[in-house]
Amino acid sequence: MIGTATGTRALRDLILTLGLGLAAASVFAASKLKEGDVDLISDWIAGVYDTAPVAGGTVGDGHVLIIERVSSPMISWHVFYAEERNADGAVIAQQLLSFELAGDKKSIVERSYSFKEPRRWQDGLQRPDIFKAIIADDITVASGCEIFWFRDKQGFAGRSIPHACRLRSRATGVSMEIDIVTHLTAAEFLYGERMFSKRAAGMQ
Repeated sequence: MIGTATGTRALRDLILTLGLGLAAASVFAASKLKEGDVDLISDWIAGVYDTAPVAGGTVGDGHVLIIERVSSPMISWHVFYAEERNADGAVIAQQLLSFELAGDKKSIVERSYSFKEPRRWQDGLQRPDIFKAIIADDITVASGCEIFWFRDKQGFAGRSIPHACRLRSRATGVSMEIDIVTHLTAAEFLYGERMFSKRAAGMQ
């Protein structure tokens, strides 16, 4: 799930490739981004995703990631509810995401928010209007884990500030330092060491 620390090594080569891609993306970042780029990343990020096998790795784990645009004026204009379900359909993680153009217009800033009372928001996909009522006391911002997105030749590449982000492992409950590397196209979403493939519109 977005915002969850993992410890596998399956994507080491892919992360290295993305590191080179991020270097290339910095060239694109020299030209300032526009609100239209925020609209595009918002269009691409929304959807239903299946975990995909990675190069040299095993098959997906059957988990499904659902990212749906919602309205939450307190947070931002571009806000999304993200929910991960396991192979049995049970909700195992949920959070809000927001995207905004940085003040210097050199990147798009993604912030993530966890719920203080997750069960209260678990029907968010069926009742998206509930997010309109969110107030600051309902959520916790993942401070230091902001992702800075840049355009590249394939789509968008992003990463967090090195050594600034600490997330709690879902498997162990231990807080871990994690440097987040991401990549997004219209069809695929890479988050850290996990690859997600977007379902076709008719299959969502």
